[in-house]
Amino acid sequence: MRYVLALLMLFSVLFAQISTPVEVAPGLDDKIYTGQRSYKIINDNVYITYRSLNNIYFTKITANNQQTTTLVYNSNIDHSYYLKPSIEVMDNGNIIIVFSNQIEEEPGFLYRALSTDGGETFEVESYQFDTVGTPYVVKRTSSVDICFETHGELATKPLSEFNHFSLIEKTENEDGGINSSLAVFRGQDSFLGPVHSNDDIWIQNVGGWPTFYDMVTTSNRIMDVATGQPAVNFAPMDQIFLGGYEENVEPYSVFYDASISNGIELGDPNTDIVYVEMDGGMFSSFYGEIIEVGVQNFDVYSWYPHNAETANAAVNAGNNWFEDADIVHENEVTIYDTIWTAGPNLPLDDQNFRIPNGELWIKGEVSGNTFFGCADTVYIVGDITYEGTLVGTAPDGFSGFDPVTGEPQYDEPVNENDYFGLFSEKRIYIKYKHKDPISGEIVDDNCDGNVYLYGAYSAPVLADSLVYGEMACHYDGIFSFEYQHPHGSTPNFTALSPYTLEDTVYTFVDLHRYVFPIIDNLPPGIEGFNLHGGAPLGYGSCGFPYEDPAYINSYPNNDPENYVYPYGTDYPWYNPVWPESSEDISYERGILHIFGSISQARRGFIHRSGSDPYNHPQGYVSPSPWEMDLYHYDGSHPSTGYGKDYLYDRRFKDKAITNFPFAVQSPEITREIIVMHSDDSGVSFEESYTEIVEETIDDVWMDTDGEKLLIAYYSEVGEEVFHFLVSDENSQEFTHYVSYNLGNALKNAYIVGDTIFANVIDYNTEAIVKYDLNDIYPDIIQVYQPSFHLADFTINENDVFGYVQDNFVGSINLNLDYYYDNEDGLLMGLQNWQHNFGEFSHIDSKVSLQLDDNENVYSTLLIDREQNNYSEGELYLISGELEGIVKTPQTETVPITQQLTIYPNPFNPAAAGRSPFTTITFSSPEVSQNKDIEVVIYNVKGQKVKVLRLNEHYPNNTEVAGEKKYSAVWNGTDKNSSALSSGVYLFQLSIDNKIRRVKKGLLLK
Repeated sequence: MRYVLALLMLFSVLFAQISTPVEVAPGLDDKIYTGQRSYKIINDNVYITYRSLNNIYFTKITANNQQTTTLVYNSNIDHSYYLKPSIEVMDNGNIIIVFSNQIEEEPGFLYRALSTDGGETFEVESYQFDTVGTPYVVKRTSSVDICFETHGELATKPLSEFNHFSLIEKTENEDGGINSSLAVFRGQDSFLGPVHSNDDIWIQNVGGWPTFYDMVTTSNRIMDVATGQPAVNFAPMDQIFLGGYEENVEPYSVFYDASISNGIELGDPNTDIVYVEMDGGMFSSFYGEIIEVGVQNFDVYSWYPHNAETANAAVNAGNNWFEDADIVHENEVTIYDTIWTAGPNLPLDDQNFRIPNGELWIKGEVSGNTFFGCADTVYIVGDITYEGTLVGTAPDGFSGFDPVTGEPQYDEPVNENDYFGLFSEKRIYIKYKHKDPISGEIVDDNCDGNVYLYGAYSAPVLADSLVYGEMACHYDGIFSFEYQHPHGSTPNFTALSPYTLEDTVYTFVDLHRYVFPIIDNLPPGIEGFNLHGGAPLGYGSCGFPYEDPAYINSYPNNDPENYVYPYGTDYPWYNPVWPESSEDISYERGILHIFGSISQARRGFIHRSGSDPYNHPQGYVSPSPWEMDLYHYDGSHPSTGYGKDYLYDRRFKDKAITNFPFAVQSPEITREIIVMHSDDSGVSFEESYTEIVEETIDDVWMDTDGEKLLIAYYSEVGEEVFHFLVSDENSQEFTHYVSYNLGNALKNAYIVGDTIFANVIDYNTEAIVKYDLNDIYPDIIQVYQPSFHLADFTINENDVFGYVQDNFVGSINLNLDYYYDNEDGLLMGLQNWQHNFGEFSHIDSKVSLQLDDNENVYSTLLIDREQNNYSEGELYLISGELEGIVKTPQTETVPITQQLTIYPNPFNPAAAGRSPFTTITFSSPEVSQNKDIEVVIYNVKGQKVKVLRLNEHYPNNTEVAGEKKYSAVWNGTDKNSSALSSGVYLFQLSIDNKIRRVKKGLLLK
């Protein structure tokens, strides 16, 4: 089988040979989606199980669409505790349906429903366990197995319930050591709501001790900064922790998948910025696309004016400075601009919105219960307030502290209508300044003395350490403020031209004065013209207008030995509104008033020193170069940021925001994956295998190829990996395989001999990934950009692949593309099917896919008419033939001898003093001159951006331990030699068209 990664393929689209939809059990209550495991195809008959609010049903649909429906089980238990049923049909005709439920504060139950009369009646048997996860049932000849997860009670809380929540109670400077990363609560910190950290909590008596009015918990210890010891021995704990405290509690795990997978989608794959301005019950939006305007060259002069006064003074003194100046360097700079187009105007009230591509910039007034989730960075560009609350007052009625008891006091009325939640899979920043997309004017709403933020704000995602390495701490989710290390630059100014003797506008002045990007080895005679900004002693900050006056009389007007370094400028475009002079920069920006809660992966800064040794390692040393990739900023500057005024919104204890991430606390409980086995066609079951799992797990799936049994699941605590349990002949012995994952969720998995195929989600893409049990490293087969709700993957008994996805054509059409194996290769066939269902929710509707052993296709469709982030509605079945579907031939699996290496990774082609390339290297004893070797580079959208053919780079090979080592270099450009944007890229190594390795790399700019 030839495995290729392809998104843009030229298919002959075959129009539907698939039936019109048949509604399953029309007239019954709304069905709740159950998916691929809930139906089987036997001799052109479809056996399907599903659930409604309180019932489990079975329906048999014949080839001529005759239906018979049976009530399998009836219960008054609320449907939220039911889990999806799974069905299997044995060779002797027995029908087995398994499902589970969990009643709050009671044991859980696994149910086995058995029919021996073709589905006319069912006998139900229950098995009691702790909390029971979703069960699966699969058959192997005459035997049948059930798999499910069980665990003790889990404590679950929305992150909005905490006033402060962190996974790591350290700053993003952790790579600089404890002195750089220590995050401390001091006297100015006062918290009304619950506080939790999975890390040590540090407190310090500076301006008094901090005060906590609600329960504080930590998974480690509360530490005293002065002694470096547990604070219980040194600090007045009863005066600090008024609501109590507890140490060494079980840590919380954070779950956030629904935060960007549900809701109304804003933007498209080309959108770089979604700008949202809320106005009560509505919002308006703009979509921004950052484009490359072109490349400009700037001559760097040995002397250049830096403001009108000094330039005119030089001319009036008779100094012909312009003719005396030399061109010592030429800067080449790529210029970017943002093109804005109008987005939708939509109602806010009780809606959820998701931004899967690009940043979110947001501000305004909220009415109703509103949530925004973003897969990228979020910038708060102005106040976020509630329509029903006077700005500056508390929505929960908090009015201050009792002067006698010190207890918090609450008044009525309370805002009962407005709730706001904001989530980012990266970071949330309070934006410094920006250009308004309508007027084009600079907006500085967050620098006017007060910033008011109402709602719950969450950035709880840890960065991928396999991609970012030791620098991952700088990519973990934080809530912080933008432009923390400001340095002045030189705005445009008008001065007298020595040539024309007329006033002349001088633009991009800093790019005529300093060498950019920074380079290590300047030619003799231009030393000192490197970009830097160490503050001259006696001046408030580096950069215009605080240059050393001696600079105006310096070289070339005086002896070079008397040269004075210019103290000059910000790193170009590091300031979001560059160029901006030092006197115009907002350093101390005011007070941050939060009426709500903050949760984050690690602690973000709200106020910064301008001379901390980690970010300013050389202080006032001149010149002091910028090292942006190491987060080292030139020189020093005044302190900057906000004072804190945090007020908890106690309403969050009683009402959650839909889709807001939540935390699960796993106490010392037993987590197990249990297999139950039957040798009598499902009449009786006994436990045959138990796997004790140490971490929280999710996305369990079960499959068999008739011989091997596969159990797959995804671990979400610690290192995020996929686990595969495989048994060969019986259900009592399993081999446990662990593999690095290429996604953050597992949809399903199939086993074919010694190969596992998994359908995984990774942010904005969905991939089919292959794992070889002899080498469990993942290889990508296909990548798609579907709706994760309306997409599915399957393999039938003949090992034929199928994939279906929705195309989102219109609001009333369901438009499905079926991809499948044909004579051209793996998943190279395409067939389209469309149907007009009237108004329905693409977000909440679902599709599943099966291929029978005759290569016919069957899909169930759950059509949800309401967008409520819950899949419940009408259930339909469609079936038909896929033109030209065949099993594609499988080639011998290629043994993989060595992991693909990428160095440096991350890499920055624009970083001064760093290599402009990254090198891709591998070695293998099998490779020879006549082999076709290539590395294909894809972006995270699955688009092919570059192909490197290593057999064209044989001069780079070397001999290593008897193997030839091959390498190719990449400079961060696409196939048209255009510079690519920062982000994660996939490097796929193929030898003679067989995939060997896939590895992630990070390009930084």
